[in-house]
Amino acid sequence: MILEEVAEITTMTETISKEGLKIVADILEDIIGINSTDVQVTEYVVDIASNIADLPEGELEMAEEASGAPSRVVISLEAQLAVVEVLNETLRIVKPNIAAEVFDVTVDEISRGITVVVSATSDGKSISDEGFQVAGGNRTTEPEALKAEATLFIPSGLTGRVVITTYLKTALFRDSGLTELNLNQTGFMRKLNSRIIAASINNEEIEDLKEPVMIAFTPISPDIYGGRADFILEIISYVGCCMSIWGLVITILTYAFNKKLRDRKPNQILLSLSSSLLCLYIVFLVMISVDTERGVAEITPLPCCILAGFLHYFTLSSLFWMGVEGYNMHILFVRVLNTYLPRFMRKASLFAWGVPMVIVGITGGAARQAYARTDFCFLEKLPLIGGLLIPVGFIMIFNIIIFIRVIIRLNRTVKGRQLDKTEKRQRVRRFQNAVCILILMGLTWSLGYLSIIKPASEVVQGIFTILNSLQGYFIFMLYCMRQPQVRRTWRSQFSCCLSKSFAASGGFTSGSGKTNSTSKNSSAKLRGQRGNRNAGLMSNFDSSGFRPETIMRSQPERLPRAAYQNDGAEW
Repeated sequence: MILEEVAEITTMTETISKEGLKIVADILEDIIGINSTDVQVTEYVVDIASNIADLPEGELEMAEEASGAPSRVVISLEAQLAVVEVLNETLRIVKPNIAAEVFDVTVDEISRGITVVVSATSDGKSISDEGFQVAGGNRTTEPEALKAEATLFIPSGLTGRVVITTYLKTALFRDSGLTELNLNQTGFMRKLNSRIIAASINNEEIEDLKEPVMIAFTPISPDIYGGRADFILEIISYVGCCMSIWGLVITILTYAFNKKLRDRKPNQILLSLSSSLLCLYIVFLVMISVDTERGVAEITPLPCCILAGFLHYFTLSSLFWMGVEGYNMHILFVRVLNTYLPRFMRKASLFAWGVPMVIVGITGGAARQAYARTDFCFLEKLPLIGGLLIPVGFIMIFNIIIFIRVIIRLNRTVKGRQLDKTEKRQRVRRFQNAVCILILMGLTWSLGYLSIIKPASEVVQGIFTILNSLQGYFIFMLYCMRQPQVRRTWRSQFSCCLSKSFAASGGFTSGSGKTNSTSKNSSAKLRGQRGNRNAGLMSNFDSSGFRPETIMRSQPERLPRAAYQNDGAEW
């Protein structure tokens, strides 16, 4: 049988030219001219059309321009489905790219209308047999319909031969209007972006329906349309980044122009991290500002790649400074002994400013032609993975390990007894300190890796955007507003504008207020053992959430200079 041979030949899509496609279209039109009602003939026609849909879009477009072959194939398919004999009330044919159902209905059978839902398989490579459903009644609000990629509702009052056809791919449908629009485009090319579903009643035009026909589609590539979720995330990004820029500028000015704050190593790390984050937020705002239309390249490739390079560099440097912060916390809270490291800040700066520059240089050099997406000024897939995600992953793993060890150290308590009020307050302060550490070490950035879990990706992206766009603002609140020493500095510099109660208020700090009584008691206990100097050190640790008794038992000989010089950060 000739149709069987054509069906076999069309499976070899790499051998079919536009001339061959014209011959296939001619054969199908000849078969349709016979008006065969044979089911086997109909199945072969559906099979051939499904195979042709796998041809490259460029080949189909040239064939459409030369002979209109793709459109002729679709017309032949619809015509054959309209005349096929239905033996068992309904004829259902499901192929990888095309699915069809044909049935005859009476007034009683369609009194409640007909609902059609269509979904592809999980990998999107074929139409799901379970996902192609035709049922009586209006089921457009049921879960299956809401999750479907295409939904069609045919109202009541129609009788006769009903033909439902759905297409996985848009390749057989060449829109002349889109073709004209794409002629002048050099980057983004417009295309159909949904499944295609068709219905006919008696193969004739129908007018003046009492109820409307309802059709709903889910975009195949929601990156093209954006949507409400993307718009909300964009607004959050703008607001969060602006708040963070404002907070970081104040933080940098406060710590940079106060020698007493600036000279301490933890604060120097904080200054460097804040400076890198500030640059990152500014570059990110520029990037999303120039991207006024999704999928369209608003600036030329070279400036776009430069912008992507700056974004790449400051993202890495910010995360590397968070790694430095994690290592410094390990020294302060875990290692304790032998904590002096010569030229620590010089080495840290070389690591956190220099290594990202090397990574950006290597990535850009190795992927010159595919470094950045010019329609969004962000890294392409392979540079994104190798040049950003892998280095950031190492930093996140390192900081998570440090975070766990620090939290364990902060929460050491004596087991087997109830906590008194002082210890309960210390627990609260430790929790506050844990939040500080969490933000300063940038552990919220690790949420980005969870976005690969598709069911939770939208929720994760929302949380990721909120937390990380506001990281700079959180740093301002925790390391400026929360610190009594910083507020006293502001009070002395802006006495005309700030009241005395602002500098004295303990609402923003965990190391003020009632903690003083604990500090005094701890100091009194220790004077007889270590002298006034060590008592002062223990007092400082207690106000930060450490138990002085635990510190003395674990390290009786001495305490690191770096640890007790951290009072500017109010640990």
